[in-house]
Amino acid sequence: MNQTLTSEETYGAGFPSLVVFSTWFGVIAIGVTAVTYTAVGARNQAWLQPFATSIRLILVALVLASIIFLSLSLHEGIKLAALPLFINLGVLVIVHLVPYASLWEEIGFRWQYGNYTAVTNLVESGAIQPDETGVAWLPQRYRHLSADNGRITILNDNGTTAILFITQQYSPTQFAGYIYRSNNTPPQTGDFGGQWQTIIPKRPNWYYCVSAGD
Repeated sequence: MNQTLTSEETYGAGFPSLVVFSTWFGVIAIGVTAVTYTAVGARNQAWLQPFATSIRLILVALVLASIIFLSLSLHEGIKLAALPLFINLGVLVIVHLVPYASLWEEIGFRWQYGNYTAVTNLVESGAIQPDETGVAWLPQRYRHLSADNGRITILNDNGTTAILFITQQYSPTQFAGYIYRSNNTPPQTGDFGGQWQTIIPKRPNWYYCVSAGD
C-alpha cells in the first residue's frame, strides 16, 4: 500500500512538471530557431547560433529523460507516460526539419512584392536612373527593400533590363537577393558579380539568388 502511494505521488508530482517544462521549452526552442533564421547578416546570426546549439542539446537531453520517464511510468498508462516524449520529439523534429529560412524568405517576398514591382516600373519608365556604374538609389519609401544602404544595381543588355535587390550581404561576392529580368530568363554566372549557388524562380521575371563567392 505504501509503495503504491509513493509511486502515485511521484507520478503525480513529476508528470505535470515534465510536461509543463517540455511545453514551455519547446515554445522557446522553436522561437529561437525561427529568430536565428530571420536574422539578416552573418554577424547577427553569429551571436544567436550558440543559443540555437544549446537548445538542441537540451532537447536531446529532454528526449532521453522522457524515455526514462516513460519506462518508469508505463504502468500508469501509456498515453500519459508517453506525452513528454511525444512533445520533445515533436519539437526536435520541428527545430531540425522545418525550413525556416525558406519560409521567411517566401513570406517576406510576398509581403513586399507590390513594392518590388513598383520599383521595377520606376526603373523601366526612366524615373529611376543608374549612374555610370549601374548603381541607383531607391526613393526613401522603398529603401527598406535593399540591404545595400538603399541601393540597387541595374543592368541593361540588348534591350533586357535586370535589377538586383540585395537582401543579405556578407562580402562583395557573397550575398543573396532578388533579381528582376524583363525577359524572364535566369541570371547567368557573372551577372552582378555573382557566382550563383542558388537560383529559385519566384514569379515571372523574378528570381531569388544566392552568390557563394570564391
